[in-house]
Amino acid sequence: MKLTALLISAAVAAALACASAARAAESNLALYGAVDAALAYTSNQQGHANRYMRSGNKDGSRFGLRGSEDLGDGRALVFTLEAGFNLDDGSSAQAGSLFNRQAYVGIADQRLGTVIAGRQYAPYFTFMSPLGPLGAVTGAAGAAAGDIDGLSIIIRNSNAIGYTSPDWSGVRLGLMAASGEQAGHQGSGGAFSAVLKYDGPAWRVGLGYQLLKNGPQRTAWDPAASSNFARSPVNAGYLSAGGVRYLAAGARRQLGAVSVGGTLTNVQYRPDGGSRFREAAIFNTAGLVATWQTASPWLLAVAANYTRTHAANGIANAASYRQLALQQAYWLSPRTAVYVLESLQRARGATLAADGVTVVDAVAVVGDSQAGTPSSNGRQNVIMIGLRHAF
Repeated sequence: MKLTALLISAAVAAALACASAARAAESNLALYGAVDAALAYTSNQQGHANRYMRSGNKDGSRFGLRGSEDLGDGRALVFTLEAGFNLDDGSSAQAGSLFNRQAYVGIADQRLGTVIAGRQYAPYFTFMSPLGPLGAVTGAAGAAAGDIDGLSIIIRNSNAIGYTSPDWSGVRLGLMAASGEQAGHQGSGGAFSAVLKYDGPAWRVGLGYQLLKNGPQRTAWDPAASSNFARSPVNAGYLSAGGVRYLAAGARRQLGAVSVGGTLTNVQYRPDGGSRFREAAIFNTAGLVATWQTASPWLLAVAANYTRTHAANGIANAASYRQLALQQAYWLSPRTAVYVLESLQRARGATLAADGVTVVDAVAVVGDSQAGTPSSNGRQNVIMIGLRHAF
């Protein structure tokens, strides 16, 4: 009888130990994503108006796997695999790349912060973008001309290691470094980003820095560099730069149902011995945004961007870009919305052509949606009516 009781006690103890171990190693896996499509009208795409279907206007169409495993003592393994796609034709958003948006694994520690390795967004984007127009009127219509300030969701970094600090009374630090990984050119093609941000009950403020280095192939931006960015006539003449430096400051204020905010950025395309242009190309951009969550399911937003370049490289009348964007979104549920986006842009002055030498008139490029289909002149208007669902 005593032996039986002893065996039962041992079995119960073993079961409790196994249960405790199972809890310590608890894991989860989630499939998530968004599907977004709109009917679009653009007044001028290289000289012609166009009506077409476009994917990922309010939120980029994507699917992903996100998971974690509890390692005990406040630590967890985390990973994300995320692929972007075009809903209108089912193609990959980036040919030749499956998980083109994010693909990383890392360790999250409640006291020390999170370290991840793989393809990822820089803290310059993840921390700073929500403070400006992109948080309300999306890159398709509300990003700066050609996403020249790098605050849309275009820039992703391969071969990267990132760190995000724990929350220190609302203050967080983000760091990231990436390598070009080209033999014989170890100093080329890399990237670095550092951001400090404060999230309070009403105010959110941030300061951000990002440096993207070009690789040795200078016919344009080296495709083997760890980071890429939006290309359009706004920056086409400066793609042979040795590197691109981004500085950003932003703030957002919540006033009940109304939110107001903005960003200021300074972006410099810096030449070196392999560049076709000779003087730094400087783009200063101011972005303002206001949103109103009405008492109904309607969310209304307005955003404005102004980009001004400096006179350099033989250009006397430096280019400028003025853009106004609106959004009206009706939320059918917390996951589903019908939306309308409108944006108009006016470009003036001159810039460099893709050869990095010839001076040409600046043309309009609304947000990042028209980076590959710019206007043939200084005017471009865009209207999009779409449906978005997140899962």
